[in-house]
Amino acid sequence: MTRSRRRIFLATCAVACACAAAQAFADDFYRGKTLAMVVGFQPGGGIDTSARIVARHIARFIPGAPNIVV
Repeated sequence: MTRSRRRIFLATCAVACACAAAQAFADDFYRGKTLAMVVGFQPGGGIDTSARIVARHIARFIPGAPNIVV
């Protein structure tokens, strides 16, 4: 393996380890918390409806699966 390939491989491994550590920290931080999603338009309008649909499904993509309130 050449030096440049070895450096790229080691850099990739370092980034992967850092991402895993950040994921674990975020999981503990958001677990059991409630996030407020603020919508700056009238209730019952199109933007409000879209925000409620997004809030219903976005919690599974946030580590720790917090509750989302619109």
